[in-house]
Amino acid sequence: MSKFCPEWIFSTFAAQTSKEFLSSNNSIASISRKYSTAINQTI
Repeated sequence: MSKFCPEWIFSTFAAQTSKEFLSSNNSIASISRKYSTAINQTI
């Protein structure tokens, strides 16, 4: 199966990562890891 991720899905994950980073005390690395895991399981 292809590992292609449509741009609109990637942009949604990027926006949510930014939102969570700015509104919490978590590091951007930990938030990014959470979404990276989710997108790898989905795509």
